[in-house]
Amino acid sequence: CDNMRVCVVGAGPAGTSFSVMLKRFRDDFDVTLFEGRSRPRSYCAGGLGFLVLPDLMRYDFVNKALTASVEAIINRCVLVLRSSKTGIASVEFTSKDVNRRLGVVLDRRKFDYELLKIAIREGVEYISNTWIKVLEPKRVVSSDGREFKCDVVVDARGSQAWDYRTCDDMEFTYQAYVPTNLGDTAYILINMDLIRRGYVWMFPGGKYDKVGFGESLKHFSKDLIRKFKETYISTFTVAREEASLLPLSGKVVLYSNGVFRVGTAAGLINPLHGGGIAYAVLSGIALAEVLRYADRTSRNILQLMYSLKKQVEKIKLEIKLSRKVR
Repeated sequence: CDNMRVCVVGAGPAGTSFSVMLKRFRDDFDVTLFEGRSRPRSYCAGGLGFLVLPDLMRYDFVNKALTASVEAIINRCVLVLRSSKTGIASVEFTSKDVNRRLGVVLDRRKFDYELLKIAIREGVEYISNTWIKVLEPKRVVSSDGREFKCDVVVDARGSQAWDYRTCDDMEFTYQAYVPTNLGDTAYILINMDLIRRGYVWMFPGGKYDKVGFGESLKHFSKDLIRKFKETYISTFTVAREEASLLPLSGKVVLYSNGVFRVGTAAGLINPLHGGGIAYAVLSGIALAEVLRYADRTSRNILQLMYSLKKQVEKIKLEIKLSRKVR
């Protein structure tokens, strides 16, 4: 059906990837992308392992954004287990193949902005500095009362789509940007004495490296941030700090109350390590591949939902397995 209007709330990787692909599939669709700030801003370590990179780089626009935003290449990864009961043990992984790195670290702000610029060039209408508070089947409403009517609503708000008071398992994440000079080495530290159900990461970056932790909200206390700083970054000057909440219940919601959901907003985030960049991009693309066949009938929506579930089956299986390990 021509001239269908699609409203996408959230200009992170899920929302922009969906918008780009849908405009490429259906240039006759009017796609509007809403963002609460002037430009998207994600709080994330930005790590991507080599296993997911081929899936992302097969899409030219994602490959372009990745290339422009890589801060560091990981050739060595050290996994450290520390406990007062068992002592310290470590395992090291090294890439000897120059054509197959262990992973990369992205500048998330730059990655998000590069995807956004591509979406705008594809013809997506971008409305910034607009917080959407109401998402309903045929409309969205901003915090200042403006109403935008549409045929399809896509929730790509990330963790903001979840209520920490009702989600089964939320994780608190904290990250500091410090000049630690890690080079091409990443560290994953499982400190049982400090973090009960999470881990500490140290990722190389550009001007600053990224050192942070994730801990289940059930076990989090404000004192944990102080202890973390004293243990890992007390000798460094912190350039920037950030914190966020992530839904790690393993619950996946692709469609709710007449609204499609993608990325972290759909619960597509790995419960084991908190990774969600690849899931965000791939779920956005999957939804675009499905909604290209959209019309205005309720029967069509049910058919699209079935197709979408099939598209993200592999991601859901990974999340289910990771949840069991966690």
